[in-house]
Amino acid sequence: DCDGEGVGGVDEGFDKLNDPRFCGPTCTRCDLPNAIEGCLNGECVVRACLRGWADRDPLQPGCETACPSLTPEVCDGVDNDCDGLVDAADPNLIAPPNFCIVSGACEGTVPVCGPAGPAASGCDQTVRWRCVYQAPAEVDACGNLVADERLCDGVDGDCDGMADDSYPMAGTPCAEEGAHGVCQGTGTFVCSDNHDDVRCQITTPGISPAVEVCDNLDNDCDGDIDNGATDTVVHVQGGGLDFYIYAYEASRPDATAGSVGSAGHRACTKPGTQPWRNVSWAEADAACRAAGRRLCTEAEWQQACQGDANNIYPYGATYLADACNGKDYSPGCVSPDLDAAQVSGRPYGCPNGAPCQTPSGIYDLSGNLKEWTGTQVSSSPVRYRVRGGSYDSIADGLTCRFDFVAAEASYRYGNLGFRCCSDQP
Repeated sequence: DCDGEGVGGVDEGFDKLNDPRFCGPTCTRCDLPNAIEGCLNGECVVRACLRGWADRDPLQPGCETACPSLTPEVCDGVDNDCDGLVDAADPNLIAPPNFCIVSGACEGTVPVCGPAGPAASGCDQTVRWRCVYQAPAEVDACGNLVADERLCDGVDGDCDGMADDSYPMAGTPCAEEGAHGVCQGTGTFVCSDNHDDVRCQITTPGISPAVEVCDNLDNDCDGDIDNGATDTVVHVQGGGLDFYIYAYEASRPDATAGSVGSAGHRACTKPGTQPWRNVSWAEADAACRAAGRRLCTEAEWQQACQGDANNIYPYGATYLADACNGKDYSPGCVSPDLDAAQVSGRPYGCPNGAPCQTPSGIYDLSGNLKEWTGTQVSSSPVRYRVRGGSYDSIADGLTCRFDFVAAEASYRYGNLGFRCCSDQP
């Protein structure tokens, strides 16, 4: 306008250093794509990007990068907040709270954003939060925790609070295969060396086979308990009879000095054990038959007790209060008299004595336990003779001749037992 004002009189009134409409020496109108323009010292600059755009490349004009969401950064393979950093590279990425807090072998597991393992293994390549399980947790090829433990190693590999739960036999008792009875070693199932199974670790080795005895054990290791075990019997001849009788009152195979036992597969006859009592006639008969014998007849029982001398008591003709376990005998020789069954074949007398026996070596035919016989004395109801008296019988009930007692086959009582006889030894 030729007024000489301004710098050299040119373009006075225009801010070419700061106004984007007239920026720079040539009064350029700033036009940057997807941006709100500004003018800084005569240069066009981006003051702000329009919504959905970002300026990521300084060599490109304006806001060249589309950012449709502009949301907080999440683990999805996308630069959600358009700061140029994606997922784990963005410090603004935060894992969900308590995402990997677990117990056992998985405690302290680290959350990681990324795909599940290498693509070559067929793993899920979706980018998302995952837990990186620390040893000794068990994971698959993709790093995922296994649903069920694959290893038997004493470790809770699947983090469910139980170690080796895919191997329930671990820690349970086991026995040596191919062996029987006392020859069979026993132990516990433990994890195999390659951790993919269990094996039986023998801690109690078996012993060598021996002659079978009646003790509820398979001594000869043939797979059968007490088969062919010999019994202590006495050969009785007299009164027109010829038979074999148990030397001691019958006992259960697993009886001991302190226990009657519970095994009932056959009868045994052993000194120093609690006799089998509280037994019905049918049970006694079956137990004798299982031992290859039978209940003694009443005549056999009486002949065994009195002998050829026709003794009134097994030990002679005169009653001795301390000779056998009857009402008059006090176990332990103390007062009051506590009548109770004693172990078979024990000595009696106060303070010292001898066993209650016949001259031929048959024990406790008088007292201790009454004994079933195989002789039926009535048919309606069926009753069988009981002989011998028991620990609570008075003198007259302890004789070899006392034959007053009979009982129905189902009867049982704590003072009633039995012994077995046979025609062969």
